[in-house]
Amino acid sequence: RGEFHALLSSGSILALTSQHHGTSGSALWLPIDLFFEDIMDGTQAAAASAVENLTGASLVKALQAVNSTTWHDAFLALWLAALRLVQRERDPIEGPVPRTDTFLCVLLSVTPLAVANIIEEEESQWIDQSASSPSNQWKEKKGKCRQGLVNSLQQLGDYESLLTPPISVQSVANQAAAKAVMSISGITNGSGSYENTSMNESASGCSGNMRHLVVEACISRNLLDTSAYLWPGFVNGGTNQVPQGIAGNVSCWSLVMKGSSLTPSLTNSLITTPASSLAEIEKIYEVATTGSEDEKIAAASILCGASLFRGWSIQ
Repeated sequence: RGEFHALLSSGSILALTSQHHGTSGSALWLPIDLFFEDIMDGTQAAAASAVENLTGASLVKALQAVNSTTWHDAFLALWLAALRLVQRERDPIEGPVPRTDTFLCVLLSVTPLAVANIIEEEESQWIDQSASSPSNQWKEKKGKCRQGLVNSLQQLGDYESLLTPPISVQSVANQAAAKAVMSISGITNGSGSYENTSMNESASGCSGNMRHLVVEACISRNLLDTSAYLWPGFVNGGTNQVPQGIAGNVSCWSLVMKGSSLTPSLTNSLITTPASSLAEIEKIYEVATTGSEDEKIAAASILCGASLFRGWSIQ
């Protein structure tokens, strides 16, 4: 705690230094990197969740206030810190167990939840203030936090070196990019889920990166809508060329929601394909508690598979 407050104190000095001498302001956000490293330390047990600590007066909101920055800068610093965490695992310094998926959970689950909390708190504050003193200035300020998120994600596309996905999630990033192409082209798979879309993962024109995954995580938290797919440079190539294998295919989770039995082949597909909604998880849980013995075993295997492992949108 002492080191943290020391960093905050030096932050205000660094802010003045940056303004007057043109030095980099990246050190202002160093506490976020340190925070992410600390929550990876398995020897510590935090009294509050990582989302709560990241959200509140102890970190992002405090840094934004102390550094006197816009929400655009604060959110951009937050995304960059989370992306750096993922990239550091590409060449781990020590330890035999890969932590890539844990770091991806920080980027795609913990960070979007923290952003959602910040935006909710900020917008609630402006609503309360505008109710007591109605004026145009409150209406203008109400949307600044959410617009800051949009601006930060748009600028995130400039950091290509941080956006290369780990090999283990390259196919998922490709699917996220393909979902954007499908949406712009007017094609849906019924559920609207990029995880549930059957497609050729190496499809031409659907090379995805980490920003595609971050945007999908924000959409699942109602922080963005699909208008993000229209951002300049978000979709590469022509939007009227649908990747081969997308159209007309039915996802394995769609079959489950329609009541299909858990055959061995369907079970294997579900184990390796993350669910994208709580309703899908509840459907499998129902089978796990009320089905036959064979169905219970299959449902348990599915729940222990990719759904809870990489189902970032429902974590």
